[in-house]
Amino acid sequence: MKKKRVIFKILWKGFLGILLAAVLYWLATNRVLFKESILRTGNRPALFAILATELMLFCLMPICRRKESRGVRRTGGKRLQTNQMNVGHEIPTPSPMEIKTKEQVAVPDNKSAEPLAPIQSAVRFSDIAGYEGTKRSIQFIVNCLQNINTLDIVGAKLPAGILLAGPPGTGKTFMAKAVAGEAGVPFFSVSASSFMELYVGQGPRNIRALYAAARTHSPCVVFIDEIDAIGGIRNSGETNSERRNTLNALLVELDGMAGNTGILTIAATNTPEDLDPALVRAGRFDRKVYMPLPDVQEREAILKIHCRNKRICPDVDFKHLAVSTPGFSASMLASLANEAALHAAYCDSFSVSMADFEYAMFQIIMEGEQKKSTNEAERQMVAWHEAGHTLAIKEPLIKAPLKSHAIEI
Repeated sequence: MKKKRVIFKILWKGFLGILLAAVLYWLATNRVLFKESILRTGNRPALFAILATELMLFCLMPICRRKESRGVRRTGGKRLQTNQMNVGHEIPTPSPMEIKTKEQVAVPDNKSAEPLAPIQSAVRFSDIAGYEGTKRSIQFIVNCLQNINTLDIVGAKLPAGILLAGPPGTGKTFMAKAVAGEAGVPFFSVSASSFMELYVGQGPRNIRALYAAARTHSPCVVFIDEIDAIGGIRNSGETNSERRNTLNALLVELDGMAGNTGILTIAATNTPEDLDPALVRAGRFDRKVYMPLPDVQEREAILKIHCRNKRICPDVDFKHLAVSTPGFSASMLASLANEAALHAAYCDSFSVSMADFEYAMFQIIMEGEQKKSTNEAERQMVAWHEAGHTLAIKEPLIKAPLKSHAIEI
């Protein structure tokens, strides 16, 4: 299709060129143009040379325009520029790829960014099973947030921060939401890794913007998850100055010159021993609350809470499940209840049974069933191996040396 269009254009231009040549020749022979002197002298070759030159210019003009437009398109929409210092040379212009790259890595402008907006937490202490000691120690902070004016009258100061430490999945974020929900104050939630930016100075700017927004909603709760991302121990040989500046900005906001601003900062970490001493000193995160793995009674209560919105069969024994799940965190227990419900739905059952919980427990602990193709010889070898374990356990420990109980197959 494109070749046909090109051929048609060439034929059309040729026809127009011949027509123009004929018109020019007629005008020349009738002595209308300036070529009268040429006709008088009978210099026919010169006349044809002039006509050929005009025809060539007529045909090449569209081609030149096309090349010029292509050149403008390749140089990013800018024509060649000349000046006194650089005459006749092309000024280098960025390619479209370079322009796109510069737009992608543009420095963000905090003035045009949307301000941080808090949320109203609907979580209460009643939604958290167990951790009664943790709730009692935090209830005092909740009372301070609810009676912030009383603190000002007495001259007391709201604690600057609370550090929630414990293994992963123990409900530290949920506990921070419960504090804001019980006190009825706005809740700001950020991740410490979000403060770290590519450009130097952006991390401290984000810290200041967060606390500036928190002051407008005082009293409030600011929750910083995984604070060890910026609050690690500083040393003299550290090369990451952006992390140090971000930590310094956080230290100033926690215990600066502003006084009692009514902002309670709650931070969560899995490794409290890796935090900088200046961050956990008195006046900053001096209140440390450890949230361990739940015990048997707490695991039973957590399972019951996560099964409130599920149809449970009467044969489900939550106490037996709690005894069978030592070392499970709150998040693993929630995953256990959800996995059991998924298996019940997969089996076209309208309620979750004890068999579904056992299957879910097997999935979480053993990471699913793994079938391996074994031949008869391998199964016989495994059987003899397990029989050896049985004989070793049956005999007393003093009479169980390896040589006396060797079995030949």
